[in-house]
Amino acid sequence: MEGGSDSSDVELSDNEETFFRIGRKRSKKEEEEEEKGEEELDNHLVEETETGEHVLQIKIVDDIQLRIRQTPRMGIAFQVWNASLALSEFICNKNFFPDLYWKNKSVIELGAGTGIPGIIAAHLGAKSILTDLPQVIDQLNSNIQLNKDLIEFNHGSCEALPLTWGEKIENEKFQRPDVILAADVVYWEFLFDLLISVLNEIAGEETKIWFSWQRRRKGDNQFFKKAGKYFACTQVEVDLGNSIKDE
Repeated sequence: MEGGSDSSDVELSDNEETFFRIGRKRSKKEEEEEEKGEEELDNHLVEETETGEHVLQIKIVDDIQLRIRQTPRMGIAFQVWNASLALSEFICNKNFFPDLYWKNKSVIELGAGTGIPGIIAAHLGAKSILTDLPQVIDQLNSNIQLNKDLIEFNHGSCEALPLTWGEKIENEKFQRPDVILAADVVYWEFLFDLLISVLNEIAGEETKIWFSWQRRRKGDNQFFKKAGKYFACTQVEVDLGNSIKDE
């Protein structure tokens, strides 16, 4: 997740749609780990299978814990990343989202991977749709089932549907959500244009888009420069740390 950078390099547009990115100031240790391409996750491994599948017990905030299945050997979409934990914790921040904000909100998570932010939004009462490539949907459905009671606590709902960037979007469920969530999807530069195209296609005039990502390459800012041609971009800095190992 990127933090502490100047957002003045992002061109703002007059479009009524709003594109947000959130940042957290990084410690010296995090910056060093970033250079090495490493991330430390403060999660508790409660199960591990012979096939390399893990089940993690993750605390987002004091009263919200969830179980997440991941299989790191399968690739980047099959593991938990700090940016998803940061976005999930941010969703619970009552300074930005007062009580009942998420109640009955339609939420789409792009590139959901393990699906943590969308599941947390559902726990807070949202109607969440977790999207990713077709091969990731089984993992998302598994994590939805692992957290069924958490999701239903405030009468939220959660489902997983395939969404491949660059392909025609025909499912009406993807159109004009109240909120779009995305964690660490600013990853591969060759996907930047496809991601912006998806956002343009599914976002409505009132849609709020919340991004978190960990800066790994200087080229990451190119995404936000491109996005600034279509969306009003604002960087928000907040204090996080319950879910992320930070020394």
